[in-house]
Amino acid sequence: MGLIRNAVRKGVHARLEKGVNVAASETGRVFRTGAVQVTIALSTDSIQNTKCTTVVTVSTEDQRLSDILPREEQNWLVNADGGSAYVTLNFELAAFCTFPISPIQLHFASLTTATSVLESRAPSSATHTITIHAPTQSSSSSPQSFEFSLQPAPTLAPQRYSCVLTLLHAPSVPQQHEQQQSVPLDFNATGDFLRLFERAKSHASTCGATARETFSAQFPNARDLTFVLIPGLFTNHYPSYFARTKQWLTALGLSVTTVPLNTEQSVAVNSTAILDFIQSLTSSNQHQNHNNTSSRRFVFIAHSKGCCDLLDALLRSAELRRVHLMAAVCFQGPFYGTAVADWVDEHASLRSVAGTFTKLFSGSADAYRDLSFARCGERMEKYGECMDDLRERIVCVGSSSSFEMKTVGGSVDGVLGIVSMGMSSKAIMQHTGFESDGLVCPHDARLPGAASVRLDGMMHSHPALFVKGTAFDAGALAHAALELALGRALGYGLP
Repeated sequence: MGLIRNAVRKGVHARLEKGVNVAASETGRVFRTGAVQVTIALSTDSIQNTKCTTVVTVSTEDQRLSDILPREEQNWLVNADGGSAYVTLNFELAAFCTFPISPIQLHFASLTTATSVLESRAPSSATHTITIHAPTQSSSSSPQSFEFSLQPAPTLAPQRYSCVLTLLHAPSVPQQHEQQQSVPLDFNATGDFLRLFERAKSHASTCGATARETFSAQFPNARDLTFVLIPGLFTNHYPSYFARTKQWLTALGLSVTTVPLNTEQSVAVNSTAILDFIQSLTSSNQHQNHNNTSSRRFVFIAHSKGCCDLLDALLRSAELRRVHLMAAVCFQGPFYGTAVADWVDEHASLRSVAGTFTKLFSGSADAYRDLSFARCGERMEKYGECMDDLRERIVCVGSSSSFEMKTVGGSVDGVLGIVSMGMSSKAIMQHTGFESDGLVCPHDARLPGAASVRLDGMMHSHPALFVKGTAFDAGALAHAALELALGRALGYGLP
């Protein structure tokens, strides 16, 4: 039961409660929620003969939670007849309303028969998996039951199990009319982005140079803008970080610069650095508007924690978000937090390593603590007050990857990602049931009201670190995201 306890305590349950409370009012996050009980029953004599491990997995489109049937007799409850016993596993599922609700999305899963390896004569060390797809809606909360059998070992008779699935409360979705009009759901731009990305990748051999004329024709005023890169946590020590992106945008004929940040510092320190940097650029600008302020416009491209640094700067400065901001692209920003930050702070050994590293480079422990669910939640409360200034000009890109060798196909960048982030990805899955990009879950990388892109297979390193042969060229990713962001911000529509 350890996985379920950890899931409830560290991840799902905390955000489940938060999401339900504020989905319709403050942040715009909407959940489909449901508590599920799975009751497994079998004869009391069979418990002692069950030699194999049986894993029960309850899943939705977004989440998978697992637990193991206990093999110790004391963990099973004996029925009144004395001839059978049962055990109940509890699951707290949180399915995110990824994009605006439609009837099709409300029925994305249905109950199927739980299956095992029937009559397989499997060895006693085998692990059998029972998979249950939890329905998202139910007009009735009456239990649904079925039977299955396991063949744990050649010398033992097949064990008959019966299983009852009970929805303790039907998953619910706030009705559209219950949501405040000022807090719209995000806009699903994944399809548009993928089309732009495929086109951008055709220019990879020239690092974007062959797209220069077309890009200039689509956005003739782009050369008057300044494109600002904002790096993520600890990335000052990655030699080629953002190199491909900067090379590609320069090839498009754009003016590109990077905010000089101490990437080991807190969100507050770095957002101040961003504001100071923009002030230094605007103070030298000769073009003034009727309010005597600089009319220089900026397009920001941020990655990981840099997205949180940028958002904090935008929330602090009305002038930045209303006068100077043209558009922003946020790759894999943990706007709602990341479980990794909480784990580092909860475990002394991890906290010690992170503390040593940040001190070595004149940083602060707040650099990672600011990415905890609690602190990010506080920041998102403030976002609700400024959302109308920002939502039409921001594109958020989130992603997830299985981090399995069979899915990366032996690619160099895939192997490097598995080595560097495979353990954190597995831990996030085990504790919350959600896939991630290795550090951030895609639903935590979204902003209410903004354009949202969800990519499958992209790891956390892809938007900023280029490896030859990758399926996710950092330059092409930035190119496509910029076309999407500028098209929305300028009202041009999509090219």
